[in-house]
Amino acid sequence: MGDNPPTGAMVYYYLPAVPKGVVALEFLDASGKVVRRYSNEEKKEADTPPEWPDQTPPDEKIPTDMGVNRFAWDLRMQGPVPLAGEPSAEFRNRGPMVPPGSYQVRLTAEGKSYTAPLELKLDPRVKVSNEDVEKQSELGRKIVAQVSEIHEAIASIREVRLQTRGLARRFGEDQRYASLVTATKDFDKKSFDLESKLLQVNSKSSESNLNYPVLIDERLHSLLFSVDIADAAPTKQQYEVFDDLQKEAQPLLAQYHELVSKDLPSLNELVNKQNVPVLYLPAAK
Repeated sequence: MGDNPPTGAMVYYYLPAVPKGVVALEFLDASGKVVRRYSNEEKKEADTPPEWPDQTPPDEKIPTDMGVNRFAWDLRMQGPVPLAGEPSAEFRNRGPMVPPGSYQVRLTAEGKSYTAPLELKLDPRVKVSNEDVEKQSELGRKIVAQVSEIHEAIASIREVRLQTRGLARRFGEDQRYASLVTATKDFDKKSFDLESKLLQVNSKSSESNLNYPVLIDERLHSLLFSVDIADAAPTKQQYEVFDDLQKEAQPLLAQYHELVSKDLPSLNELVNKQNVPVLYLPAAK
């Protein structure tokens, strides 16, 4: 299979024929919760090219050839919700390592599921307790959840901002819709100012921190890396940094919820009042 065989928890599975449709390979913890899911689905191309094209990103697509297939789980949980255009996303959005314990592997193909047990144990050379590894994993999960919340908020306001900018372009020179254009621009600025406090909007590469301030999102990614870099319980300082970043993020996320629960409905109400057409012919000049 080449000079560099895959590493991780190796899973072998047999398919009597090339399946039709989606094939999923899931890893479940002792409570039955899915901690990682893979499939044979093609992933959408990233909105930005890989920053390090010479490095091979982790496998996300499982093989589904007729006969025996194998796939290596990298022993990581699901990472944060991805954000379009994020530099080095193929590496920085990795989830934390799972702790040792009892797991299950579930293969679903052609409408049928097959499950097998999987036991993960600590490397005997690593002198750390299971409890410390559990603490490490727990903090990693909390960081991933916080990053995901930020990414989901930013993705939502970017989508709305794309629509408001479309309205501004359509009606920018039409005085009949002057108040609407002003309102869309106000929403645009308000949402962009909020995004600019959650993450570095000028970041185009991992070296951007040399030119621009490192903000909450980037700091959370760095914290996850530092927590995950060794087999050990998180330090007091790492817990403190996470608490500080949460305290910074939560008021901004509250502003996001207010933006979508108050400002956005108000903007939609203005659109309805002005009977904005779906298809629009600009006024004659």
